[in-house]
Amino acid sequence: AHEMPDGPKWRQAYTAEEMIARIATYNPPYDFAPGTAWRYSNSGYFLAGNIVEKVSGENLRDYLQKNVIAKAGLSAD
Repeated sequence: AHEMPDGPKWRQAYTAEEMIARIATYNPPYDFAPGTAWRYSNSGYFLAGNIVEKVSGENLRDYLQKNVIAKAGLSAD
């Protein structure tokens, strides 16, 4: 796992656009060849959530509530 070069800033608030810009400029060496393995990535989940919001026009919480939680018969309360 690699940290961003200016150190961890997880306590600092960023807009989605600011975070995407940070991720876009970060270029660590690969841990493995693309397509040969996988690894959990906070950045990856953030980007996937942002894509869902852009495509659906809803915030991620509302989208998941309507399209995953409710359809699975679960309650978020």
